[in-house]
Amino acid sequence: MKHELRLEAQKRMNRAFKAEQRCNNDGTVSEFETGVADVLNWVADHV
Repeated sequence: MKHELRLEAQKRMNRAFKAEQRCNNDGTVSEFETGVADVLNWVADHV
């Protein structure tokens, strides 16, 4: 379970990075994705 959570968190971080590379980026997508990744990593640490 921890492994799956960490993989999903990594996918979210990759999405955040791609969002930062797009033109007209206002930061909302990357902030959301990094926030979700943080929560997933926290859950993985505490499961």
